[in-house]
Amino acid sequence: MRKIFNSIIHIGITTDLPFSQQNKIRIFNTAGISIAIICTFYSLFGLYQQRYLTVVFTLSEVLLLFVCFYIVHKRKYTFAFHYGLISGLFFLSGYSFLFGEKSQTHIYLLFMPVAAILFFDTKKVIVFYFILCALLLAGSKLIFSLFEPVYPYNSIIDIIGWMNFIFVSILIFMGVKQFKNENVAFTQELNLQRLQLKEKNKDITDSFHYAQRIQKALMASNHLLNKKLPSYFVMYMPKDIVSGDFYWAEESDGRFLLAICDCTGSIYEPAQHYKVE
Repeated sequence: MRKIFNSIIHIGITTDLPFSQQNKIRIFNTAGISIAIICTFYSLFGLYQQRYLTVVFTLSEVLLLFVCFYIVHKRKYTFAFHYGLISGLFFLSGYSFLFGEKSQTHIYLLFMPVAAILFFDTKKVIVFYFILCALLLAGSKLIFSLFEPVYPYNSIIDIIGWMNFIFVSILIFMGVKQFKNENVAFTQELNLQRLQLKEKNKDITDSFHYAQRIQKALMASNHLLNKKLPSYFVMYMPKDIVSGDFYWAEESDGRFLLAICDCTGSIYEPAQHYKVE
């Protein structure tokens, strides 16, 4: 069961996605599973109460959730987020019309702005869903005062109302908890990458220092230059640890050899030969 749950949570997630996007998809899939479980529960409850319209309504929402998973699988993430929220709003409005105010179904609208904050980065989109949910909450109060629900009030509806309070609290808790867990995992991943980069940088720096020691060992000594050159100066200012430009001198078979070398650039220049008296 755990493997199935994890496989559903990771639907649509690929390694090339940014971590923040993977985080949103996992939260979205987790919320989808939770809502599907709640709808399945209410379907069974409707069968027990012989309220078949409720069964059809809740199973339709489950079907819409599977469509959401399919859209996520196709990597149309933003469309899936909008589709999930809009279909959820329609479902909540219809379910509230079935059972009325006492069922407290409309309080699920409190979860929608939280979901919008979790799924979207654009401020305008978040504000849109916040205003939409506020209008639906106000409109539901008006509808409750003007129309009677499809199913008349009884003690069962009070039970549904308490259960809805519990389910909404669980949804909000799970959404925030999942968001926190993903942020903690993201921070740990960043720390791990930082340590890996630090280790690689140390290895590269150590290699440069080793190359610097080799370069300095090959370069002409001041003793030899003072002996062979009556007047000279050396301007050796490496930009980094190892210099691309260096000088070399050697005495061989009674001859003094001097080289000024440039190792950088893509333009080839023939070596210049100088005779030192």
